[in-house]
Amino acid sequence: MPIPSTTRVCPACLADNAMGDQCVHCRAPLLLGERFAPVEAVSNKGSTRTFIGVDTHRHDASVIIKTLSVSAISEWKELELFQRGIGVLRGLEHPGIPRHLHDGEFERGGETVYYWVQERIAGRNLQQGLEQGQRWTEAQAEALARALLEILVHLQGFSPPIIHRDIKPSNIIEREDGSGFVLIDFDLVKDTLDPEGGSTTALGTAGYAPLEQLMGQAIPASDLFGLGATLVAVLSRKAPSDLVDPGEGRIDFRGHVRVSEPFAGFIEQLLAVRAAERPPDAEAALRGLSGKEEPRSSEASEAVAALPESTDDDELVVALTEASSAERPLPDTTGTITLVPVVSEHEPKVSVPATLAKDHPAPFWVFPIRIAMLFAVLFALPLGDSIAWILAAVTWIVSSFVVRYPVQLPPGRALYKGGISNTGEPGRYWLRKRLFDTPRSISNNALTLEWRPAPTRLNAPGDRVRWLELSANLRFQPRSDEVGQFSALLKYGSWSSYPHRLAKELREEVISDMAEVLSVAALFEASRQTRVSVREQVTPALTSGLAELGLTLVAVDEVHATLGAQTDDLQTEDRVDLRAAG
Repeated sequence: MPIPSTTRVCPACLADNAMGDQCVHCRAPLLLGERFAPVEAVSNKGSTRTFIGVDTHRHDASVIIKTLSVSAISEWKELELFQRGIGVLRGLEHPGIPRHLHDGEFERGGETVYYWVQERIAGRNLQQGLEQGQRWTEAQAEALARALLEILVHLQGFSPPIIHRDIKPSNIIEREDGSGFVLIDFDLVKDTLDPEGGSTTALGTAGYAPLEQLMGQAIPASDLFGLGATLVAVLSRKAPSDLVDPGEGRIDFRGHVRVSEPFAGFIEQLLAVRAAERPPDAEAALRGLSGKEEPRSSEASEAVAALPESTDDDELVVALTEASSAERPLPDTTGTITLVPVVSEHEPKVSVPATLAKDHPAPFWVFPIRIAMLFAVLFALPLGDSIAWILAAVTWIVSSFVVRYPVQLPPGRALYKGGISNTGEPGRYWLRKRLFDTPRSISNNALTLEWRPAPTRLNAPGDRVRWLELSANLRFQPRSDEVGQFSALLKYGSWSSYPHRLAKELREEVISDMAEVLSVAALFEASRQTRVSVREQVTPALTSGLAELGLTLVAVDEVHATLGAQTDDLQTEDRVDLRAAG
């Protein structure tokens, strides 16, 4: 499937270039692996970009190129998922999976960009087909189910099994020649059966991810739920999340599709809320589709033994990803959740270094020079009294802009307020005497934050109460954009002068974001009978909460977070320790 390649797109700055090997704007390579050239940017999601490209060694055959910029990631989990996807695809050979062609990295101005290249499948994804009016019959849906199950059988045949975690219509391409279906987008792939450690940037897409996946315990049966939801989407032309029965927490699709009872029963089995009620893996589901039903094994039941049984208040679990939030708002049947600290009158215990924000006042010689300029103007021009006073005021103001003084910042500090120009030497700036404040700099290095807020009570309508217990060790630094840097400067200054503001702002920004995440009904109700780990939901809240403070989350070293119906923790004050990283 060759495409025109008279121009090339820079994989770093996205500028259009004429034919060549290097971007004329930023000097980034235009040929990756000396072979693959991006020609069209088709997606830009945060730190990752997707391009249509050409293979210059194969008559400009079309390829897909994905890149990830390390400087743009909000947490190291993004890099881990990107590299994991590369590693998984590199070892796969199946007609229903795009072939991995190449991967590597390049440097651009001290910035590392990772990339991988795969074949481009000729055809359209199922979501595009639905948007263009395509309608499905039961026979077509059964053929889709069989094709996807055969792909999943291949993935789950590895040890440990490979779990896709994001099966949905937009990630399935129907080949242009009608010869079959291809499963794409392995960005969330998982190749271990243990619960996901640390944090994760995403868990799936709204309406297509089951409860155990939301809680970081994806198993082979989890992908079957995504397949069942996909079958519902193509047959009903409705989003699965729109068909949720709020009383039972399941997708009630039967009234929206016209299929035979056996096939409807098969889909219903794939969509069971409890993983133990689904086939244990793709091979068992494929036998069920062929009418060779086998008794379910207990593997899936054991994998989710820690999860409580569903209740009448359960709702279909929705995962929390950037894509899902953009496509469809998360359902929230619990209503507005309010935050109530355990004992709000207790002062937090806070430790903050005093040098987060540093003033750079004008040296002693600036004032005499400005006075000399004032008198020189007054004596040089014989003017009347009134005009002289006006001229004196103007001269004094102008002198504050004209008289400059140099400041040499030590490594790791950056001036974000009061600078006139850079002198050409690293860290050396010309500053001026400001009228109402003093030039300041802040540390540009990462800071380590040990944070253990007091247990927080989450109240939902119907007198439902849950307790959030959280502790986290993380690293952050000022955001790279100008607005973020100025916001960080103000925060650093206030934290140095009034340390308790740090604890207050962390609670207001981060825990309020946590409340929005935990308001998903299935997760909220799952914690009714047992204490549930919610560490998977902490990192997105930390990322967005710190961003509101002008900060970028660099890494989460350790995090513990649980949601339960009660707490035994007697801690009554927030504890915050902020210090230089390392």
